[in-house]
Amino acid sequence: MSWILITLASSILAALVSIFDKIFIYRFAQSSKVLPLLVGILQTSLGLALLIVLPIFNGNIFNFSNSNFLSGILFASLSGILFGISGNIMIRILHTNEVSRIVPITQTYPLFTIIIAYFLFNESIDVSQWIAIIFIIFGLIIISINPFSIYNESKFKYKIIFLLILGSFFMSLAYATTKMSLAEIPVILAHALRELFLGLIFLLFNLRKETFSHVRELWNIRSPGIRIVGFNELLNANVALLLMVWALSLGPVSLVSTISSSRILFVVIIGLIVEKFSNTSLLGEKLDRNSIITKLLGALLIVIGIIGISLNQSV
Repeated sequence: MSWILITLASSILAALVSIFDKIFIYRFAQSSKVLPLLVGILQTSLGLALLIVLPIFNGNIFNFSNSNFLSGILFASLSGILFGISGNIMIRILHTNEVSRIVPITQTYPLFTIIIAYFLFNESIDVSQWIAIIFIIFGLIIISINPFSIYNESKFKYKIIFLLILGSFFMSLAYATTKMSLAEIPVILAHALRELFLGLIFLLFNLRKETFSHVRELWNIRSPGIRIVGFNELLNANVALLLMVWALSLGPVSLVSTISSSRILFVVIIGLIVEKFSNTSLLGEKLDRNSIITKLLGALLIVIGIIGISLNQSV
């Protein structure tokens, strides 16, 4: 299967993850740390379970006789840490902002990934692909900043933008270190280690007595929010992350990370549909004409960029 199709499938699932995350935050979360703590609990448990089960099916998966095996383990673990830091920043800020504006800024990481890929992997990008990437980045900026809006409340504070760009930079490093790990260890092992260390970072940043009390309260009242998070993290997020690792094992890191930024296209489309046709607001999205136009315009530029990359990359 083409790595482009695998990346797009991962992006669609990742978009659904963002939508369900916002539904939980908007409808059920008492604080910005509740969802990250639940993510930490579930992903750490899943990562540990995979590391315990994998040797049963493949006794040679922990190949310590390979001199480079430990470096693969370290890079996969580091990618999980970086991914956890980036994800924690995004989810915390998502608590009080629109998902269709937060996710786009975090998807600017292809710009950083390209720079890293030049230095670490000697990957080349031709002129047409650079133009396509510029289209993608410009589309993300339009959706994020909404330059046509006349309302002050629609503009982000500079601190938030800086934090999201920082999270995007960590995301680009996570892609690069994942790619480096895949040269030494199998895809499924890299995925398990990413899950484990991602979860541990979420626990480290969010495991507080008050936050744990909120989570326990949701569990005790059998809140639908617990089922939403469970389904979202154990199925959607897990499969999306696994597909992304698989795509990175097959394709160049710069272009895989760029195409994965199509996540915002799906976030915008799904978010508008959900908010438009739900009886009550599920996401807290603005549906005024200017917001819809800028989001769709940005999404269109992203589509053009993705087509440009796909047409110029042999698969």
